[in-house]
Amino acid sequence: NVPLAQEVELKTLARERELIVMGPDCGTAMIAGSPLAFANVLPKGGIGVIGASGTGIQEITSQVALHQQGISHAIGLGGRDLSADVGGISALTALEMLASDEATQVIAFVSKPPSPQVRTRIIAAMQNVGKPVVALFLGSKPEQRREGNVWLANSLSEAARLAVLLMRVAQQRQIQPEVAGKGIYGLYAGGTLAAEAAMLLSAGLNVPVSESHAQGVMLDAGGHRIVDLGDDSYTLGRPHPMIDPTTRSIEIEKLAALPDVGVLLLDVVLGYGACEDPAGAVVETLEQVRTRRAAPLVTIATLTGTDGDPQGRAAQSEKLQAAGVAVVETLEEAILLAISLTHHQESRPAEKQYPLLDGVQVINAGLRSFALDLQSSGTPVVHYQWAPVAGGNAHLASLLKQLH
Repeated sequence: NVPLAQEVELKTLARERELIVMGPDCGTAMIAGSPLAFANVLPKGGIGVIGASGTGIQEITSQVALHQQGISHAIGLGGRDLSADVGGISALTALEMLASDEATQVIAFVSKPPSPQVRTRIIAAMQNVGKPVVALFLGSKPEQRREGNVWLANSLSEAARLAVLLMRVAQQRQIQPEVAGKGIYGLYAGGTLAAEAAMLLSAGLNVPVSESHAQGVMLDAGGHRIVDLGDDSYTLGRPHPMIDPTTRSIEIEKLAALPDVGVLLLDVVLGYGACEDPAGAVVETLEQVRTRRAAPLVTIATLTGTDGDPQGRAAQSEKLQAAGVAVVETLEEAILLAISLTHHQESRPAEKQYPLLDGVQVINAGLRSFALDLQSSGTPVVHYQWAPVAGGNAHLASLLKQLH
């Protein structure tokens, strides 16, 4: 019930003063752990959410929590913010706020389809953030799934999944050594896993896959190489590497003499018929390589199998992690992490600071339950008891005024 012209005027004034108007028609926000109107109890973390969709924010943040990740802030915009008339005024400010926020490492953005001009403006602002951004414009089907650092999602669940994926990559980046400018080598026991790794790496770096697959080579370009060690050329007269890890161990040992390789990608396949301790074989070989190699070698592994397998997924994962191997959940995560480590880009320094993100103090007018929720979350709040005269009925309000 706020006229459009007043919304534009308010938001323009706020932006000029480096403030933000969340609304009108904004029912969901969570700033520094403080719930403003509708919100959920969420773990703290590195994913910031911006939305012109209240329940969209709630669904994404809830799914992020289900995936064992946390939320830094959730900033509501109001349902009309990305319309042609408003022009995304609060959206631009919200992006700048989270770009400047040290606690936010990944941004998820959700809204109804914006006007074409506003979409162009918002995407450009996202690309200037210097952090991974997942964008969901509800109802649209993006032909291009990625525009630089901006990932375009098709659904709320996909937006949450991508945000969680990018957050896990960001967390791994913080604990791995610097290998920028180095090559990526994948030595896979599983042929299909090698093929998918090659396709993902090809798409991520814009390098060609190998067409012939001679000698099990799935990709060999730009200093990067993906090999299927289960290819016939490696198993002629020898056991498959899933049965006997010797063939792969020999190939890993060769990396001691290749300082230009910075990342090693591996699959560890469990189950009946497989090596009784594939993780142990990997760890033993890596220890030998490290004694002969001066340059760091980041090793990233995926596990294929379950805790019910003879080797035990959890036990194999713990063994790898204890040896400094980054164990990730999917090939997609492995490739994204490898690319981010070898093509590291420094984040841009914040141009502005927004004290709002350090914590809020609230004056709550109207609904008392919102004040109680804020109080229970530890947020300083003053409640002002207010209700519209005559329940908002203009005719009754006029009659009451005459009585006075």
